[in-house]
Amino acid sequence: MKIDIPGGDLAFLVTVLKETIKQHLKGGKEYKVASFALSNQDAERYHALIPRLADFSFVKDPEKPGRSNLLVLMQTVSPSKCKIYFNKPLLASGPEFMVLISNQVFLQNFVMPAIIENVKNQIAVKSLSEPYLYQISSLTASFGTTEKALCLYLDVKADVTFLDFRVDTWDKSWQKFQIDEKQKITLKQTKEDKGKSTKAEWWEWLVAAVSWITLVIVGVMYAVVENKNEDLGGTFVETAPLVVQWPNQKYVTLKGITTPNHVVLDLSVQFRFTIELW
Repeated sequence: MKIDIPGGDLAFLVTVLKETIKQHLKGGKEYKVASFALSNQDAERYHALIPRLADFSFVKDPEKPGRSNLLVLMQTVSPSKCKIYFNKPLLASGPEFMVLISNQVFLQNFVMPAIIENVKNQIAVKSLSEPYLYQISSLTASFGTTEKALCLYLDVKADVTFLDFRVDTWDKSWQKFQIDEKQKITLKQTKEDKGKSTKAEWWEWLVAAVSWITLVIVGVMYAVVENKNEDLGGTFVETAPLVVQWPNQKYVTLKGITTPNHVVLDLSVQFRFTIELW
């Protein structure tokens, strides 16, 4: 049904509407504007349907007041926003909504920044009689199909003493994603593999063999270095809970994360925000 409202009456109604909403929502209350859920049958009709923003506006047409509308905008992710694009969301029969996201996008934008910061905070400078510093050789993350979990690998190397003994220590940890009551994505370790090694080049042993005294000294130094070479076991255990959060968690309830292969997020989509009228 279409109703044409005179301009004067429309202006009055707009004022009344604004005052009514102000009185109803005063004090910065949150007001649920809209929510929706998609079924499997509806999935094929939508593309890039990841809600990121909800807003409203009253559009007034002074020439044709009957065309004035109260609009609710639900903006989704597109190639122009962060370049994160989902061609076809996959919907399971159980959850209200499911998203398939690239491993690279998920690890690069959400997991690795927090992992790196946590590792930086845990690194300490080790010391022998000759000062030296551990250096991170590599820090990698991947999704392992065997353990069906996120696999984190940290390798630390250092050259110690004047003979440049090579010290190598590493830690490999398999972690599964969990979601707590505050919507934080945390990691729980399910398996760990760690180790260490100390190596000296052949020519160093040859130089040492010239004198049995030197050989004894180098042997003692080698034993000291080996004894002080601490492995990194527990490094990734201490990173949980990670400060990794889904950026839309104020509007999207995260139910679960499934790996390996592409990361699958189970979501309950709801819009909540504060309306302010001036």
